[in-house]
Parts: sequence; structure tokens; C-alpha cells
Amino acid sequence: MNVNNKKILLIGGSGFLGSELGISLVSNGYKINILGRHHAKKHMLPFPFKSFTWEKDGSIPNSAMEDVDIIINLAGESIASGRWTKKKKKAIKQSRINATTAVVNTANHHKIRILIQASAIGIYGDTGATPHSEEDQPGEGFLAETVIDWEQPLTNLNKDIRLVTLRFGVILGTTGGAFIELLNLYATGLGANIGRGDHFFSWIHIQDVCRFIKRSIKDKNIFGIYNLTAPNPIIYKNLHVSLSKYFGGFSWISIPKLIIAIGLGEKSKILLDSQNVISIKMVKHDFKFKFNTFEDCLNDLIDRKNDNGFIFHRKQWLPKTKDDVWNFFTIQSNIKKIVPTWIDIAFKNDSSRQTPTEITCRLNKLIKVKIFSSRNFEIAQEKQLKINQSKGICKTMRQSYSFEELADGTIIDISIVYKFRYHTIGNVLGFPILSHLLNTAFNFERQKTEEILSVDI
Repeated sequence: MNVNNKKILLIGGSGFLGSELGISLVSNGYKINILGRHHAKKHMLPFPFKSFTWEKDGSIPNSAMEDVDIIINLAGESIASGRWTKKKKKAIKQSRINATTAVVNTANHHKIRILIQASAIGIYGDTGATPHSEEDQPGEGFLAETVIDWEQPLTNLNKDIRLVTLRFGVILGTTGGAFIELLNLYATGLGANIGRGDHFFSWIHIQDVCRFIKRSIKDKNIFGIYNLTAPNPIIYKNLHVSLSKYFGGFSWISIPKLIIAIGLGEKSKILLDSQNVISIKMVKHDFKFKFNTFEDCLNDLIDRKNDNGFIFHRKQWLPKTKDDVWNFFTIQSNIKKIVPTWIDIAFKNDSSRQTPTEITCRLNKLIKVKIFSSRNFEIAQEKQLKINQSKGICKTMRQSYSFEELADGTIIDISIVYKFRYHTIGNVLGFPILSHLLNTAFNFERQKTEEILSVDI
């Protein structure tokens, strides 16, 4: 069948994985329906989509299934947020069971072609140093029990539907997820080893996740359970040494496991359990990882020469050509329209931002940045805006806006890297404040940009 006529129902697609996967799928000609508890606003996701919500009885509306023959189910309560109270643990487990049960019922009724179902390597429990593959049995503990119950409804799926169950390791990227929180922790100077650091950390790059999911859609020989983990899990000590070396921290610092266990309670198992998990089935299908080692992954995600600071990375899709979006951002009067009123922005001259110019942003007269932009053919062969701070509350702040065509529109990719003066003290005090301000300002900016540039979305 022609991929350009295919439509996918993406459930739980508003998070980190869903956003990056949506971009990847749309770039390959797929159309996306998003299903969530609330309608997804257009400016909140970096790709074009139609939004649907669950029915009151927890079922999937028929309207969301129109022309759909592939379902990708990523739904589930976050295990990382909040303390693991009895209520939280029930929500973690029940949200997964309920969503998967509803998906199986809908898939059987509508006779879809493919179901790609999220799961987790937590099913293997604490593996110690022993590598675990898809052939190994489940372990013990709350996470293992949750994943077992999560996957159980899949046994009721019609056998004519090709089922691909993906047990994810920790997915690494900079637009969201646990890894960006870990990077920012090390940027403050507070990163530390945990205990002896001999427990394993099984990871996978977000690009390899998206690549394998797209491969799963096209390759009829891919079915059953797959561990989505890179070939080389890393022990936490080596992860700590690598990040400490990069961010300039102290590799000898270690936190006793007991302190983490007391502080986080049962949730501490996310950090303390060893997960040495590999995928023999991905290898059997001759899947070529772009990122085989943690160092490969780190080198791709961050610029080791310049990015040893806090990372703020966001994307937005607009239904306009790249030229239209570029022209909008190079007119200074437009910039003023998308900046919150609590930021006072002033330009040194009235020229286009395509030529070097100076701009001052004031929040109680604290921030001053110098902005310039250029057509950077030498590096990216694309139009870019670059923003460098000359004075301000940060020691350094570098911003870049890049523009990429997607479907009948353009993705704006915004990256900000910054660090504070006075090392750890400045980082600890400054990061929570500036992080909140950046999130607030960006949410305003993308909403206003959509209002101005979008027509009949």
C-alpha cells in the first residue's frame, strides 16, 4: 500500500518520544491522529496532526480510527514524576492496563494491520551484571509486575494483526525525557556516582528508536517482543565519569545507595536497580544502530566544545514554507509581537536580523544579549538565526533558531545553552529561575507565532 495514504493513531504521543516519533513518521509521508486525555493544541507538538480524546468510558472514539490501520500505543502514567504512594503506583499500573485493553478491543473491532505497543525493560527486574535478552524470563518487584500486567491484554489481540511489543530502555535525547534532566543536574555541578556505580544502565538514542519503529511498520518479518536498547549498556560509574569529565565535575563524588533509598523510597529502584539488557532480536534482523556506545550518543546529543552548560531544546511546527517563517523571524517588529510583555525588548537599529545587530532584553534590567543572524552555508546549508549574549545574568548564553521543511510546513528548532557565574552556587540558584522563565517565554512565543502565521489549522 502507498505510505502516503496511510494514517497512524498515535496514543500518548504528546510526550518526548511521541514528539520525535511524530516528526520522523510525518517526514516519511504518514498522517497522524493523536489520542490523549485532553485535546492537543497545535502549537504544542512539532508536526501536523489531528487531535482526539478518549471517550468517557475509556474507549477509543470511532472518529479517531477513520482510515487508520496502524496503532502505536505509548500511553501510561509517568513513573518518574511524584513519589510512589499507593495511589501513584495504582495509577502507574492501571493507566497502562486500561489503555492497552482499550487498544486491543479497538484493534480487533477495526481489523487494523499493525499494533506497535510500548513496554519496558523493567520487566526483567534487577538483572545484576548478567545480560538479559528477549529470551529471558520476567524478574521480581513492582516494575516487573507492572510490565507483566501491562502486556497481558495483548494476548487477546486477533492473530491476524501483526503485534510488535517494544520494551524500551532509557531513551536519550535533548528535547525531553530523563536524560536531559540528568545532563542539567551535572551542569549544576551536583552530579554524582551512586554507590560503587557497578549497576548497569541500558539506554538507546531517540533516533535509533524512531528508525526501528519505522522499520517495524515496513518489515513484515518484525513481530513479537523486542528490547529497544543499544548494544552496549554502560555501568553507572562510567556514565558518571564521562559526564563529570565533560561538565568539569568531580568524578570521585559518590552518594551512598542508602541515602537515595531513604530519600526516594521504593521509587529509588529506578536509579538503584541494575538493568543489563540487550536485544538479540534487533541484531538478528540486521538493524544497524547509528549509536552503539554511550560516547557515540553523547557526542551526537551535545557539542563537547561549546555545550557544557544547561540545555533548553524545543521544536514547533507551522503550516508555512521555510521562506515565510524565515522572513517572519528576520523582521524586528515581528519579534516584538511574540515576546511576553514582561520582557522589554529593544533593537539598536531598524535593520533586518539578517545583518549583525544588537538587541537588549530586560527583565528588571537584568538581561542583555547581543543577537546576530546569518545564512550559514558552511555548516548547515540552511537558514539560521544565532544569538550570543554579550552581557547579562549568565556567564554565557548561546541560542540558535534553525528551520526545516516538514510536510506542508516548517519546523522551528530552538536550542539554548547557558551557564552561570560562580560555578555550582550560581548554577544551583540560577537554573530553577531561568529554566522557568525560558519555559514560560517559549510557550508564549510558540502560541503567538502560531496565531500570527497559522491559517485554518
